[in-house]
Amino acid sequence: MFTVGQQIRTLVDLAETEAYGTGDWEGEEGIEAPAGTLGVIQSLPDLTGYYGVLLHCDPDDVPAEYSADEIAAA
Repeated sequence: MFTVGQQIRTLVDLAETEAYGTGDWEGEEGIEAPAGTLGVIQSLPDLTGYYGVLLHCDPDDVPAEYSADEIAAA
């Protein structure tokens, strides 16, 4: 279980199209982030089961979605 504000490290690569869940936000571009990227938990899972994670390398401050098995405490 993770908490809001907790520092994490990703365990999987994030492709550009996965950065926003669907990857098709009009006018927005996703980012690519390799496994090992640092971030912070911004929101707890809802019905989707994904944490909102703000990656330190993300310039637009939009959280990416990660499941609990895709992240670890930093």
